[in-house]
Amino acid sequence: MNGPSVAVGGRAAEAVDTADAVLGALPWCLSLLAVGLLALLGAFTRTPVAPLKALIVAAASLGASLGALVVLFQDGHGGAVLGHFTATGTLDASTLLFVLFIALALSVDYEVFLLGRIREEYDRCGDNRTSIIEGVARTGRLMTSAAAAVAISTAAMATSHVALLKLIGIGVALGAVVDAVLVRGVLVPAVMAALGPANWWAPARIRTPLLITTPVKKDGS
Repeated sequence: MNGPSVAVGGRAAEAVDTADAVLGALPWCLSLLAVGLLALLGAFTRTPVAPLKALIVAAASLGASLGALVVLFQDGHGGAVLGHFTATGTLDASTLLFVLFIALALSVDYEVFLLGRIREEYDRCGDNRTSIIEGVARTGRLMTSAAAAVAISTAAMATSHVALLKLIGIGVALGAVVDAVLVRGVLVPAVMAALGPANWWAPARIRTPLLITTPVKKDGS
């Protein structure tokens, strides 16, 4: 005979159930997300290399943001700067996923904007280094301004006395600043310059010739 079942309630049990549910569904969610991003960015850039690079860089950016949140909120080292709050030694799984997915959305948004401009320059001049320089120069000011606007508006939540609001505000602000300044301003151009023409490699590409037509005068000349 089976023994009696025991149901445990309370905050600790809820945290354990939430963590188990997240860990069970997270691999499938991340796989679907990666496949979707690779497919869409591949169709946008017409190469499989740039989407793979974008996915790796986005993972690095999210890892940096996650590490900062662990140091500030899980380990409690941000109390002197962010105001006093109780560090429990853990991070709420649902809130953390919310912050990381917003940071991922910002990362992909900036990546598409930058890649689109670099791709336009590469199609125009055919030189990888020149296209990177022009793409960063044309989009850098706009991306920095957008990141600053997001960071300032969300960092204001750090003045709240609620630890979860502090985490959301600081997490989104850090993700925006790190991605726009360090990742798009330093890491992405360096990686693309190192890869060279391999950035735009594709197994099979259909080249459409550029047709130049001249107007024909009415007199036939």
